[in-house]
Amino acid sequence: MGTKRSSVNEGIQANSVSADVLAVGRGARATQHVTLDATLRVSLVNQVEQLDGALRNAVPGQPAREVLAEDVAALKTAIERPEPDRQGATRALESLHDKLKMVGVVLADTAELIGPVKAIASALQLTLRFLGL
Repeated sequence: MGTKRSSVNEGIQANSVSADVLAVGRGARATQHVTLDATLRVSLVNQVEQLDGALRNAVPGQPAREVLAEDVAALKTAIERPEPDRQGATRALESLHDKLKMVGVVLADTAELIGPVKAIASALQLTLRFLGL
């Protein structure tokens, strides 16, 4: 009695591959670590403060601003960790995006808001799919 084998390609077949991180095969995981120097960390904290100020100007009503302040605080906490919490920063920005939509503010269409968000995403090497970034 013979054993039937199936063949599954779990590899990559390509002429050229370029990636920051790459995982191949069953259960494979790729992790990317971002380290911030002191200057970049200060710059990111300034971007968060700029975003916070822009939110106060763009969003009417104190209750809405207080809810958004929670996401700004979470973002700042994610950035200030010794090794930035990229997933935490992404979650905070996605939550901010969703809450802004609820109050009628389109993040991608508001220059004062999208500028700091893009700067933060770029520095932390985040992919913000909800913005097409």
